[in-house]
Amino acid sequence: MSTACSKTLPLFCTSLLTLSCRFRRTSAFAGDAVFIANRRLQCETWAAGGTPAYCYRFNTRINGEPVATGSTHYDEIAFVFYNTRGDGYQASPNPFGDEPQSYIDLARLMSNSWASFIYDQDPNSFRLNDTVTPLWPVYDNADPRDIVWDADVTILAYVEPDTFRSEAISTINSLNDVYPR
Repeated sequence: MSTACSKTLPLFCTSLLTLSCRFRRTSAFAGDAVFIANRRLQCETWAAGGTPAYCYRFNTRINGEPVATGSTHYDEIAFVFYNTRGDGYQASPNPFGDEPQSYIDLARLMSNSWASFIYDQDPNSFRLNDTVTPLWPVYDNADPRDIVWDADVTILAYVEPDTFRSEAISTINSLNDVYPR
């Protein structure tokens, strides 16, 4: 493995060093082409049209998910619906099994945010006394930011610029006739 590739990994991901750089690049491209590019284009389109958009990235590896897999599509659903008992997960383990209290706390925060949005189109309105967790920002094309849901950080969520791999994702979105959308 090249030194440049291994330097891009966080120190706690030493088990990922066995995966090749090619695998990691391919996985990033596949995720961008199938999920991230679509989500970013939709957020940009809504923002350009004046429709408030709230975008997110889920960064919590659920129970039973290998480190190499990370957080995958659909993992956040149990959190959004506060399904802390894992109802319906007979084929796989309960996403909350053997996980710390922060997973339950994140599920409460996420489900309350979604319910708040459904109630009054503002995912932040229920947090009257919460001065610790950052507010979920409205997407703005001049300063694109999303919220990251992460049970492994003290505040359960943080705001990040939605600009990672922007050149590559812009290229994917410019080829919408190639990627049927």
